[in-house]
Amino acid sequence: MNESTYLETNQISNTKSVKWIMISAILITALIAGAAVYFWQSSIQSLAQQEIEEEKAELQSKLDRSLAINKMQESKLPSRDESNHDDNYSIDISLNDPCTVYDCLFYDERGGYYVGSAVITGYYVQKEKSAWGETVTCDCFTITEGSEKLIQSIIDRVNSGNALHSLNDLNQPVINIMFDSLSQFDREKLLNSSENNQLEISILIETPPHIGAPACFSNTNVLRIY
Repeated sequence: MNESTYLETNQISNTKSVKWIMISAILITALIAGAAVYFWQSSIQSLAQQEIEEEKAELQSKLDRSLAINKMQESKLPSRDESNHDDNYSIDISLNDPCTVYDCLFYDERGGYYVGSAVITGYYVQKEKSAWGETVTCDCFTITEGSEKLIQSIIDRVNSGNALHSLNDLNQPVINIMFDSLSQFDREKLLNSSENNQLEISILIETPPHIGAPACFSNTNVLRIY
């Protein structure tokens, strides 16, 4: 009788021990998994932030180089209209909003335009334009979606007489573009886009020259097709 009671007590004790061991193992596993997920998420966020910072640094470098090149070009090229030429012209660029991958635009208070990078949606079109006695066919992009401040600034410039850009019947900006840096595959995607087959693209907007430009001049370079 005593031996039977002892065995039952021992079995109960062993069962409780096994349960506690299992519970402890589950808790430890959960803690390890939770810690792993936390560190993984932290690592992903850190990498994403690092990527944004690197893009901002690269963009700033390109903008600085663009400003230097344009300043040098303006000092060498004569104005087509001396009455409109301002020898004291200077560029005053400020960044009012936080930079993101989709919108990192600097506003030039004096020129009234944005420079920087942005992601826009739209489609490729060709437009015939005339300037300085020549008529040529230009590579253009109709913007249907994107940064509201960028779109509005282009509309304002067109309405104020800027001939490099234009507006379509839907009052959407049509801008001159360059896409020399794209791969052949991405070029085909861009050229085959249409109003019914629109693309999301990443662009870099550089400083335009202060003096007159050719009809197809573009300060907007297509960097990437999404």
